[in-house]
Amino acid sequence: MKLSPLFLIFFLFIIKVSHTQIESTEVKRDKLDSLVWLDNTYVLAGEIISSLFVRSDIVTQYHSVLTNEERATWYTKLGESYFYLGESILAIEYLKKSINIKESKVKMHSNEMIARAFIKIEELDSAQFYHAIGLKLATNNIDKIRIRNSTGYTFFLKSEFMLAKENYNIALDEFSKWEKKDSIQFYIIQSNLVSLAIAQEDNDEALQLIENIKGWSAFKSCGHWFVLEVLYKELGIAMGNQECMKSRAILLDIIEVVDTSVSNSEQIHCIATQIDLTILCGDKAELSQLIQFYIELSNKFSKERDKSIMVIEEIQRKNQNYQNEILELNYSLKLNENNIMLVSNRRRSQLIILSVIITGIVFLMGLLWLRFKRKQQVKREKYLNVKNELLTERNLSSELQLTLRNKEIETRKLELQSVISGMDINSDLFKEISNRLGAIKIQSSKAKSEIQQLIMFIKGKVNYEMIDEVLRTHEDLIQADFKARLLEQFPALTTSELQLLVLVRMQLTNHEMAQLKNVEASSIRTLKYRLKKKMGIDKDKSLIDFLTVI
Repeated sequence: MKLSPLFLIFFLFIIKVSHTQIESTEVKRDKLDSLVWLDNTYVLAGEIISSLFVRSDIVTQYHSVLTNEERATWYTKLGESYFYLGESILAIEYLKKSINIKESKVKMHSNEMIARAFIKIEELDSAQFYHAIGLKLATNNIDKIRIRNSTGYTFFLKSEFMLAKENYNIALDEFSKWEKKDSIQFYIIQSNLVSLAIAQEDNDEALQLIENIKGWSAFKSCGHWFVLEVLYKELGIAMGNQECMKSRAILLDIIEVVDTSVSNSEQIHCIATQIDLTILCGDKAELSQLIQFYIELSNKFSKERDKSIMVIEEIQRKNQNYQNEILELNYSLKLNENNIMLVSNRRRSQLIILSVIITGIVFLMGLLWLRFKRKQQVKREKYLNVKNELLTERNLSSELQLTLRNKEIETRKLELQSVISGMDINSDLFKEISNRLGAIKIQSSKAKSEIQQLIMFIKGKVNYEMIDEVLRTHEDLIQADFKARLLEQFPALTTSELQLLVLVRMQLTNHEMAQLKNVEASSIRTLKYRLKKKMGIDKDKSLIDFLTVI
């Protein structure tokens, strides 16, 4: 009895801990949903640093409430944030975590991003390896085209120009099959072919490709980064040919695009290009001013870069601290667990003993219950055996009664045939009377008519009385209430029709019924056809089958 309160307390403790864990998970899930919404807001606003903070919190502090698929997705997103901030090593670290999750549905994208990060740090062999994996995982044309283009770019950076051109052409062939050339991806490949032509010193082909790209209807609205990429390549060719006028015209187009950009790196690149062009074309007047402006922008960009690095380092410190806290918490939990184990050994032993006793009682009760069920089963089997024997005897008795009944019916049918044979004699006698009455020479037409009516009356009376006598004598051949049920269902039946139906129910042949009624067998068939029509019986159904079920 002393163990019962202990067991109850232990049980309530388990329920409380489970409820607390469930409640904590639900709260974390609500907070996670808020962070997801906040991340989307930052992404739409272009705030990469703020988005990085949010994504870092999601993959560290809310790791336990994420599904495997969600973990893979957020590792990929965090890797993308580091990639766009120029932290390729960190990007690769988190993208690899994403592809290591089996249930990940973003493996293709993650492998592609890892390849791009390796290109940034100039590890081109690794980039090729992850491009190949991404290409195997790609399931639609646009992904295959994009990865083929990136693979070609990797070969270009390795100066393997033949392989680069081969991959670019494969990507363009995919576009031809797809029939969607009005796409920026198509013209990105064209731009990469421009770089390839410049590297092979084929400026004519490069300029022809540039003209094709600039002739695209959506060229100026497709994105300033792509417009700048194409214009810088065109400017490089013009400066290489020392075409100062053309170079200045292209530079003005570049400045017009850069003025709409908020990127410091693009502005610095533009100023550096102006300096190179000024030196090339001998215009020294504004060179010092451009250099000063370049230095100022470089310092500003350097400060912002340092700020970004500090932010990233802060995030890394925060993640490290969080990992340390988790380790300390695990260590503390381990110590507490050991203390609890040491303190509760005795109580656990008591619970084990109690469990053994309860198990023994349950086992004993189970044995008793099985024994009881076995006895009940034996009794039930005996009862079923006796019941089956009774049913067998009853079936035998029913079969015997049915056999006797069939024999009795056969006997009665033979008697009925004897009666019908006797009726043939009466019929012959009636014919003799009828012939003699008909042979009487009567001059009066009235007397002759009365004699014919008398013949018909005697004929009908004798037939009716004979049929009625047969039915009365053999009434037990059919059910006693058969006539009553017929009249109940078909009240319009006449006495003569009722007699005919009874004879049919008695399974007499048309010839036998014709003898009883003193008519031809064809007349009986006609009467039966009319009765079926009157009673609404289907043509295909037999009259005897219909009457049997009534």
